[in-house]
Amino acid sequence: MATLKENMAQEQAVHEINGPVIIISCPGSGKTTTLIRRIHEMVINGIDPKTILMVTFATSAADDMRARYASLYGSNPGITFATIHSVCFQILRMELNYTVDDIYRERDQREFFLNRLRNAPWVNDAWDMSTSLLTDMTVMRNNDIPLDEYTPKSCEKHYFTDLYRKYEEDKRENGLLDFDDMLVICRDLLRSDKEVLKRWQNIFRYIQCDEYQDTNKVQRDVLYLLAGEKANLCVVGDDDQSIYRFRGARSDIMMQFPEDFKDRDVKVIYMSTNYRSAQKVVDIADVCIRRNTKRFEKEFISDRGSSGEMGYVNYSSHKSRLLEMQEIVKTIRARREKGIPYKDMAILFRTNKQAQAPVQMLSDEGIPFDSTEMVRSIYDGWIFADIKAYIELSMGTNTQRNLMKVLNRPERFLKQAMFRDIPFDTQSMLDALDYIPDEEGGWKKTAAEKTILRLMNCFGPGKVRGDMPASKIFEKLAKKTGVGYQDYIKKSAEFRNQDPQDLMEEYAALEHEAGECGTVDQWLRHAQAVSARVRSDNQKRDENGVKIATMHKSKGM
Repeated sequence: MATLKENMAQEQAVHEINGPVIIISCPGSGKTTTLIRRIHEMVINGIDPKTILMVTFATSAADDMRARYASLYGSNPGITFATIHSVCFQILRMELNYTVDDIYRERDQREFFLNRLRNAPWVNDAWDMSTSLLTDMTVMRNNDIPLDEYTPKSCEKHYFTDLYRKYEEDKRENGLLDFDDMLVICRDLLRSDKEVLKRWQNIFRYIQCDEYQDTNKVQRDVLYLLAGEKANLCVVGDDDQSIYRFRGARSDIMMQFPEDFKDRDVKVIYMSTNYRSAQKVVDIADVCIRRNTKRFEKEFISDRGSSGEMGYVNYSSHKSRLLEMQEIVKTIRARREKGIPYKDMAILFRTNKQAQAPVQMLSDEGIPFDSTEMVRSIYDGWIFADIKAYIELSMGTNTQRNLMKVLNRPERFLKQAMFRDIPFDTQSMLDALDYIPDEEGGWKKTAAEKTILRLMNCFGPGKVRGDMPASKIFEKLAKKTGVGYQDYIKKSAEFRNQDPQDLMEEYAALEHEAGECGTVDQWLRHAQAVSARVRSDNQKRDENGVKIATMHKSKGM
């Protein structure tokens, strides 16, 4: 019966080719095949293939759909398979004479921000910060949020505002547009020039849009403008699978679709049968997702369950990331001993940063893995870089560079310029505080002196030796016995609007490994070896190994 329901939904979707249509497609319900069949239905009903536009979320998806259409029906008679950015740039190229040379390339964007972030004392990881800044700008612009009303997640508002304005100025001076501009400029052109709008409405008379749950406001505006009064627009997605909110996607746009076209007899089609997962997996997923309060109500049916296949889900919790990783490795080894190949196992996580722990653990255990993207070890992160700077500072290595790196980590409210090129000893460090005025009570200078004395007592010359236990380093970093570096980690997370727990788990992992290694010298050698090994493993990437991916990258695989 489940198969009949699914086939009926698919057939309805294939044959409803005129007017606004929304297809709410559960995971594994065959939406890609249905969309391809629906396009072919248009072609055999006499619709000019050159007027059909299939909008996909990614270029790879467009390529895949184009190839699958040709495989099923012999060739592509002129249908456009493209991302929304590609469509918008095509319009700008034809109407405003933009060329590919006018695009602000990602590597150049990155370099622009890196040049302004590398030496900023408030930046821990310039590469990571540049990524967060670009994401913030995309969220703001793709949802038409004015700069003065936007609250960035990457950094404090005044830093973000300053960098955004400099970035916009740089684009103007060089006559460039980025991927966000492609959408915004195209949308504004279609709104303001009726002749241009009519021309492109005639070019694209039938539009399909995949992954509609991950659409943002400007993308929606472009699609609605192109669809025009005829509204031959079919959108497909699953509001429960919206996972790009951090990039500005809004699932409520999909929820609003029936209301937006209420005067046009919008067709709402539910494709509710999952052909991919067993019954128990589907049931538990259904229980979880029903906790979402704003969603399309839907059935969730397993076709495999109709034949009796149940599947299973195991849930466990752990007191630390280390214990969690140890349990995962134990599970992988147990599965392997039962004959299950590594390539049939996967570890999924929320963010790429969380890949550090499983990658390092698998690398340590000699278990092959295949990651969807480059993953760094915990020894390539900024927390270890700070700790190493403290160690080297005390041991007399690159003294000035390391002093500048950790002078205000944690925040000591000390002016870097006053500590450049001075001897690293207690008296010289105290003398450098003469720039602080002796105001009434002298509390500012007294507070600064205390922070200097604590720094020198913990990490002054010779306070760290290579043969001392590495665990002592973390005593020197602690709040009660040392410089209070953990407070800096927490404040840094708050500054970036991140979960402090993620950073503190990384810190705890470093502390654990330091204790396991023995001496400071042994720990530093271990750090160098692990970092090199993980980089090497990233290069090798065993296709037959355990799959490691974010939930975002695994979606649809």
